[in-house]
Amino acid sequence: MLQRMDTINAIASQVGAVIKKIVIGNPGVIIKYKNQLQVTLPQISEMSSGFGNISLETTLIAISTDAGKNWYFIDTSMYNLNDIKKAMPDLSPELVIPRGKAPKFTPAQQ
Repeated sequence: MLQRMDTINAIASQVGAVIKKIVIGNPGVIIKYKNQLQVTLPQISEMSSGFGNISLETTLIAISTDAGKNWYFIDTSMYNLNDIKKAMPDLSPELVIPRGKAPKFTPAQQ
């Protein structure tokens, strides 16, 4: 998963994309499953480049293995649901991960 994230960041850098804003929404219901706390968080990322602006609505999975003292986050935009479940078999079946939305692109004004 980390390798895929590094690749996407490298491509974004090559085309001159810059992250302008990231907004984290309200968490869903926290689920206790296999000694973990699990929850989803909506996220909106806004990036710009010479080509225009991109807005991307995604979902983060937040997991805590120490009763909420520390949290780990996975951005689901880079993976399909089956890949996530294969890589993370301890995800609760009750955890609802919404389908990803298509990015919104606004061309740069010339």
